Amino acid sequence: MIGRQSVDEYNQNVIWQNAQLSYVCKECERIPLVLGNIYGKQAKRLDLSYNSLVSLEGIENFIQLQELILDNNNLDDNVHFPSNANLRLLSLNKNKFKNLDLLLRKISISYPNLTYLSLLGNDACPDQLSDAGKDDDDYRRY
Repeated sequence: MIGRQSVDEYNQNVIWQNAQLSYVCKECERIPLVLGNIYGKQAKRLDLSYNSLVSLEGIENFIQLQELILDNNNLDDNVHFPSNANLRLLSLNKNKFKNLDLLLRKISISYPNLTYLSLLGNDACPDQLSDAGKDDDDYRRY
């Protein structure tokens, strides 16, 4: 059971509107379970950008999720992506992914209906905008 103080604390730190949940800039390394308990059955869009996430444990509680924004976190090649056949959009910009093949394999298994994926700012996604040391050949290979 969730304590009343816990619920109030999290409610003050979230933006919830039209089935969209935003919990950004909180420096959390894990998804607070209370968010899934309160909003998981209703949220269609979840933005957890600008945190310090190293795990997606708890994301499986968001059963209606169609859009997931995880930009500017600390997610890397070791992260586990829980399955969600509803997910259509996934943004993983500016994380710590290095192995593109591994990442795409995991994502394609976990999110079979995904139609949009953004990986800018990761070593796995070479582009001149985020790394001046990369060139057109690097991007073509990507």
